[in-house]
Amino acid sequence: MTTVRRITVYQELSELASAWNELARGVPFRQWEWLHSWWEEFGETSELYTLTVRDDHDKLLGVAPWYIENSSTRGRVIRFLGSGSVCTDYQSLLCRREDSQTVAGAIANWLKQAGSSTVIANGNDGWDLIDLEGIDAEDATITALTESLKQTGVNVWETPGLNCWRLPLPRTIPDFVSLFGKSSKSQVKRMINRLAKSDDLQVGLVSTREELDSIWGKFVELHQRRWRSLGHPGCFHDSRFERFLRKTSERMYDSGQLQIFWLSQNEKVVAVHYHVVGDRIAYLYQSGIDPDELATSPGRLLFAHVLTHGVNNDWSAYDFLRGDESYKAWWRAEPRVSIQVHAVAAKRSAQLRYGMWSAGETLKDWMKSGMEMTGLR
Repeated sequence: MTTVRRITVYQELSELASAWNELARGVPFRQWEWLHSWWEEFGETSELYTLTVRDDHDKLLGVAPWYIENSSTRGRVIRFLGSGSVCTDYQSLLCRREDSQTVAGAIANWLKQAGSSTVIANGNDGWDLIDLEGIDAEDATITALTESLKQTGVNVWETPGLNCWRLPLPRTIPDFVSLFGKSSKSQVKRMINRLAKSDDLQVGLVSTREELDSIWGKFVELHQRRWRSLGHPGCFHDSRFERFLRKTSERMYDSGQLQIFWLSQNEKVVAVHYHVVGDRIAYLYQSGIDPDELATSPGRLLFAHVLTHGVNNDWSAYDFLRGDESYKAWWRAEPRVSIQVHAVAAKRSAQLRYGMWSAGETLKDWMKSGMEMTGLR
């Protein structure tokens, strides 16, 4: 026998922090430090919709880390904490592997009932649409949730997301170098040798709060300069993002999971790679590269250092996260398929609302395609 309960008060949610992390299975993006920081900066206009599942002894079995986004066109939309511009990957329900079916089934049954509610008022349990992103396609817990929802009669479907890219790391540097073909292998060897022997290059890893404070401004500056050189605003143009990531960094530093590497050339920092680490996997979340120094390949040099550091420090894998940029395949990472999960509540108002919104989106796509074909765009 299980009990599902919705938490709407943030203070009550914060009391779950320790148990929350025990259910995150070592994935930093599911942890309290990450999602708590996100809610502080991005949750102001949203409504908590986090569900807990407990057994008949009141033991916490699982958590659905969700919130409600109120949309004028789509209604009350259930999303993961950490969604949107933060681009959180490897999202899931939080539970032990052996409890996946139990937790997913309990949540699906609760959602079926809540989705049948005709009451539309802030603070109620009703919902119109589920829109979950950043999910590994092989996530068994999410698969259990979608199958359980289908069994209750809820209309559920999946759409493709951006691939994440992961490189399993071998145990030794020679084995790492052997991953590459003849030409690439020579380049990797040269980079490793240059880092070891060059007097003008220096690499470092943030190991104190003072070093975090010192490198932070340069990290943000290099990230922004690189993205602006490519015609994009950069993540830090949104002050909420910088506050979110700085809070996360301090909390992940305290838990020993923050890994920020930097490369300097002639005493000038030219590249920074920002990682969080969990369960022996390092995740590259952000980076900054000096656009004026691209001829010397500072980003690639820093990757060579970080990956060999990972081999020497028993990392099992290095994850480049979402996006199909060519450099990830160059480093011999392999794509991991990501998906988005969608569902529409059973009540007629939700079905009609979604149908109208979907028709509008289809019309916009058709008009855009027609304008491009006629040369009007």
